[in-house]
Amino acid sequence: VAEEAYELVTYELDAGVGSSLRRIRTASLLQQAECAVLQKHPKPAAAMELLEEAQRGDGAMCQEGDPSRVPMLFIRADARRGVCDAAVKETCKLLGTSTAGFLELSALAVKELDVPGHAVTGLQGQAPQWHLQEWEHEGERYLIDAAAARVFQAPETAGSSDLHPVGRISEDGEISWVSERRQLFALVLQKIRDSPEDLRLAWAQATRDSASGLNKAESGSLLEILVPDASDTEAAFFQAMLDVDGNDALTITELESAAESCSRAEAACRDAADPDGWSVVCEALADHPSKALATFKALDQHNAGVLSLGQVKDLARLLVPSLDSRDVRALLCRLHAWDVEDAGQLGFEHLQRALGACAVVSTPYQLADNNPHCASAGPHSALEKAAGELARSDPRAHAEWRDKILNAATQLAEAEDDLMEAWDILDALADGEPHPQQARVYARMKDLHRLQGKWEHEAMQYSKLAVHIRSGAEVPVERVDRPKFVRQKPEPRDVKLASIEGELALLRSKVGDFDAAIAHCEVAWDLYTEVYGDRVGMLSTPALKVLKLKALLLAKGEHLVEAAAVHRTLIKHQRRRKGPGSISSLADVYMQLAATVAALSDDPALPAEAVVAQLEEVCSCYQKAIVLYSKRDSPANKLKWEDATQRLVEVQKLCDMQRRKVTSEARRRQTNTQH
Repeated sequence: VAEEAYELVTYELDAGVGSSLRRIRTASLLQQAECAVLQKHPKPAAAMELLEEAQRGDGAMCQEGDPSRVPMLFIRADARRGVCDAAVKETCKLLGTSTAGFLELSALAVKELDVPGHAVTGLQGQAPQWHLQEWEHEGERYLIDAAAARVFQAPETAGSSDLHPVGRISEDGEISWVSERRQLFALVLQKIRDSPEDLRLAWAQATRDSASGLNKAESGSLLEILVPDASDTEAAFFQAMLDVDGNDALTITELESAAESCSRAEAACRDAADPDGWSVVCEALADHPSKALATFKALDQHNAGVLSLGQVKDLARLLVPSLDSRDVRALLCRLHAWDVEDAGQLGFEHLQRALGACAVVSTPYQLADNNPHCASAGPHSALEKAAGELARSDPRAHAEWRDKILNAATQLAEAEDDLMEAWDILDALADGEPHPQQARVYARMKDLHRLQGKWEHEAMQYSKLAVHIRSGAEVPVERVDRPKFVRQKPEPRDVKLASIEGELALLRSKVGDFDAAIAHCEVAWDLYTEVYGDRVGMLSTPALKVLKLKALLLAKGEHLVEAAAVHRTLIKHQRRRKGPGSISSLADVYMQLAATVAALSDDPALPAEAVVAQLEEVCSCYQKAIVLYSKRDSPANKLKWEDATQRLVEVQKLCDMQRRKVTSEARRRQTNTQH
């Protein structure tokens, strides 16, 4: 309908009819843009184009502070939010995950690209940052590149960019340690010297014209004869090392001296020497990243995002024309040693990191968020593994999703600016009084803050609302900056306050202020208890959520005794609830209590009798959880049942050992008393 109105008005305007029709034309464009945003499958880009056309036809909409800008600002903010949603949806489909949100994806994109500045090229004269995680395993220190799924030996000097890969990470998070590259040219040289006759036969088989020499293609055939178990990657390395000058011809008499030079380069690389070859290329990459990237793309004729070793040799000579054969061979050996996946090719980012043209930024290995006592199962998350796999299989698609997510972050910041401008215009129109349209700004701003992880902003809004309710004022229906669970139906004021305190506890926990979060949990629980009394657990699900959050926060803060007490209170109230979901929830609480009490039993200062009592409580919790999980047949409960059963067996063994220790100690004391 809006499109039809636009066509009619445009026809009349062409006939020279007045300004009122121009306003109708602008309104029809705004309505079309709004429809483009609100559709089941939104088209934010089309909405932005319609808004630009509306601004061109209405000069007032281009003037800051003009009231006619307000509808346009609302629609533009929604369109920019739509750009973010579309980017998240496309990225999740590409990475094969349905659970990742914008906050998680943007954190990964920023980590890989290190904005501002591009992590691949970096700022002119400034090395891009390379974020790694510190990890200790069997007394050795390592650095993990989660995105590329690689493990490096930690250098002796902190912050050094001279790293050596020692392993790669599989899809299931397991580390495969890689052995040192074998000295290929030392092996070839030995065969040449041990059996000159075999070399002549191999040369005759590999070359079509022995007089014209061995060309690049034939060198691979020669290696296959001399070293039958050579891989394709080693063949490409062999060809590139022999043909460093690009003359594409090598006689049989020159082969031994060339192999000897290549063998010396391999030995220097193995001994971690720092030849001038790759250090000067590193300087060229760091000092002129834009030029280096442009040259890289020019050599990448198929736009695959990667170059072979032979093409990297050409890249090095274009960047540093003064390189000699020795320098080029040192560079190729370095890159061959870094190719732990045996890909035989590398991207620009890989090249920068292999040659030390990145600034290494290492952070401690993180614990899993859902279990304060255990480290995460693998060296990186499933999302990072998916991103790393995509980076290896399709570098261009990997770069595209990162750019989309970072562009979405920019769009969200601009949407926030649009909303703030709309707020200021409405504030000026109302002359200090609340404007009805400002509720729409509240709603959209709150949505953006949640999306961007700005929990402090939202906590401030909830704090204001709590003060508003405590003052005795009614919460109007149009107030949209309140929790979604503060219903429009009449509720006791204490329930509204408890809901807000619970939300504040969650927000404070997200920003790491655990003490404040626990305090909010205690206030919320007291308010719920005042309203519902002893039946609080049966009548109020939010109240139980508050208790669960408090127990988790206490455990994270290592207040294990208090955490166990909260879990016992939670069990008392959870047992009164009915339904299959309540049974599974109760079993989960028993598992959490078991983990907390088990952590308490690790205290070496505890007497053996107290340890036995605590381990018996742990066994009891696991037994009750097993019974509860078995009452509802589901795949999730089956896995939990198996986990609880395995843990029960382990704790029972430990408990029996402690009982024998107590019995032995009692007998010893009795014997001493008799003596």
